[in-house]
Amino acid sequence: MASQDRVLEEYMAKASTHPFQFSILMLDVDWFKRINDIHGHAVGDEALRRFADRVNSHVRIGDLLARYGGEEFVLVMPHASHETALTLAQRLRADMCSRPLLEDPAITVTVSIGVADCLAAKRLQSCSTKRMQPCMKRKKDRNQVWINRMDRLAKA
Repeated sequence: MASQDRVLEEYMAKASTHPFQFSILMLDVDWFKRINDIHGHAVGDEALRRFADRVNSHVRIGDLLARYGGEEFVLVMPHASHETALTLAQRLRADMCSRPLLEDPAITVTVSIGVADCLAAKRLQSCSTKRMQPCMKRKKDRNQVWINRMDRLAKA
């Protein structure tokens, strides 16, 4: 999706002259294909809208949530520390599985979330949605929060 890529490029350009901190969350609705297969695409579309609404109810003013594709979303959090992003990711994961997105039909989801921070301009070369992909490839470990630090991937 072009919007979050453009926003990331803008942050990287700003940080190359005035380093500042921001974090990225990549969110993947677990087993989303099952919703479409069982209930149809109209219900799946509504579930994605409700998912985005629920995420947006937790974010700060100035954070940007964008659909990345399919059931994946990217949340860019300007001036957010790694700890702030991790706390939000854990809160989102807990909220998603605590109550249904839809009542009729009853649709409850879990979410896997990758967290990365981009603190200094020299590190921004590897701060992108592509860097988040290892977090989201952990399909066997759904309903988890993963941290992508520069040199390792770890379960939060």
